Amino acid sequence: MKPEIQALIQRAEDSLRLASRLLHESVYAVAASQAYYAMFYMASAALLTRGLRFKRHASLVRAFGGEFVKSGLLPSHLQKKLGAAFVERIRSDYEVLQDVTREDAADQLDRAEEFVTAVKAFLEKESQR
Repeated sequence: MKPEIQALIQRAEDSLRLASRLLHESVYAVAASQAYYAMFYMASAALLTRGLRFKRHASLVRAFGGEFVKSGLLPSHLQKKLGAAFVERIRSDYEVLQDVTREDAADQLDRAEEFVTAVKAFLEKESQR
């Protein structure tokens, strides 16, 4: 696996750990945001295996679906989780008058953990080919 892909996977795992710690410290909006970034880094790593890079988050979310879900390489629920996490990240980062609850942040972290685990397993399998 290329060093840049490995670095993105490491960032995804670091963001998961940070999100979990922030959730336990009751910093819900930032925990939700970090959980999304774990997914963002992992999706970036996957897309980089196809030579694809994106500056816009919405473009990355769409490309992930096109490259991995529509082709049948990954299940569609992962695309739905990434899309939902992106929407929640926007809310947690920019809609400061709307509270992000513990439940919201915990749901975001659950999505991120499942997404990171599934995509990491896929990438490890792909790298052994």
